[in-house]
Amino acid sequence: MKIIMIGPDFSVVGGITSLNKMIMKEIYDEISVDFSPSMHQRNLPGRFSLWIRSLIFAPFIRIFRPPDVVHIHVSSDLSMLRKTSIGNMWNMLGVPVIYHTHGSKARDFIEGSSFITKWVISRRFRRASAIITLSEGWKKWYSENLGIESSRFAVLPTPIALPPLQEIDQKERGDVLYSGLMGLRKGTFDLIEAWSRSPDEEKYGRKLHLIGNGDVSEAREKSKQLNQEGTCIIHGWVSEEEKIELMRSCGIYVLPSHNEGLPMGLLEAMSWGLSPISTGVGAIPEIIINGENGILVPPGNVDEISLAIRSLMDDPSKRHAISASAIETAKEHDWEEYIGNLTTLWKEKSR
Repeated sequence: MKIIMIGPDFSVVGGITSLNKMIMKEIYDEISVDFSPSMHQRNLPGRFSLWIRSLIFAPFIRIFRPPDVVHIHVSSDLSMLRKTSIGNMWNMLGVPVIYHTHGSKARDFIEGSSFITKWVISRRFRRASAIITLSEGWKKWYSENLGIESSRFAVLPTPIALPPLQEIDQKERGDVLYSGLMGLRKGTFDLIEAWSRSPDEEKYGRKLHLIGNGDVSEAREKSKQLNQEGTCIIHGWVSEEEKIELMRSCGIYVLPSHNEGLPMGLLEAMSWGLSPISTGVGAIPEIIINGENGILVPPGNVDEISLAIRSLMDDPSKRHAISASAIETAKEHDWEEYIGNLTTLWKEKSR
C-alpha cells in the first residue's frame, strides 16, 4: 500500500512538522509513505509554486505512481483552502483522501468566513473518505459546523514518544518552563508578566525558561522592561538535546495560550513529569482535570497565571501529586498506539 502525505516542509517549525517527522521515521510493514511538501517558510511566491505543483503533478502521479490514500494535514486560513483544493483534485482522480485537521484558529476562521467560503470548505470535507480530529470536542464541532456525519471522523489525539521512566529525574525541580511559538496568541507576554508579579523571595533560586521561535526579541524586551532578566531566560530555539535537558531540570510547565488544538509540547512536558499550568482552550480541558493532573487558568488572566505558578512553587507535595498524575495522562498518548490506529485507518480507507 502506498500513501502520499501532504503537509508543511520539514523546515517549518511546529507541531505538524514534528508529527510528520515521527510518521516518516516509522518503519511499516507493506506500507510506503511518500512525503510531499505543501508550503515552506520562505516567500509567498514559493508557497504558491508548491501549491500549483501539487495540483499539476497529481494526474501524472495518479497514472504512473498511483497512491492508495492521500493524507493531507490541514490547519486554518489560506492553508485550509489551499490544502482542500489539493484534496479535491485527488478526489476527482478517484483516490481516497484523509484530511488531518490541526490548527487552533480553525474555529475562528470557519465561523468568520463568508457563506460561500464555508460552503466550499464543507463540500470539500464531505468528499473526504475520513477526517481526523485531535479530540472528541473538535470532532463534534467539525461535524456540527460543516454538516458531516460523525461516523466519517476518526479521533487521533496528539501522540508523543514517551521517555523511559528511569530518565525522569525525581529530584527536586524548581524551575518553570514554556516551549513553543512565542507571541500574543500563545500568551508568552502574559507569562512573563505573571512571572514578574511573583515576589523575589518566592523566585529565589528559580528561573523561568522560554524556548521556541517566533517573537523572541519582543519577549526579551518584555523581560527587560519588567526587570526580569536575571530570572527569566529567553533561550529562543534550542536543540532537541537542550530541550530534553530542560524537561528534566524543570518542575513546572506553563502554557498560557489564547487558543490551541492539542499541543504536543504540553503532552511532552507531562510525560517528563512537569506539573502543567494551562489555559482551558481547545482540547486541553479534555486531558487536564483541574487540580488533579494540572491547573487550568483563564486565557489572558495574568493574576491567575501568577497565582497558579506560586501555588505549585510553594507546595512541593501538591506539585509532586500533579506530576505523578500528569505522567499517567501522558501514557494515554503513546506513539505506538497512535501509529497502530493510523495505519489501520489507512488500510480501511485505501482504494
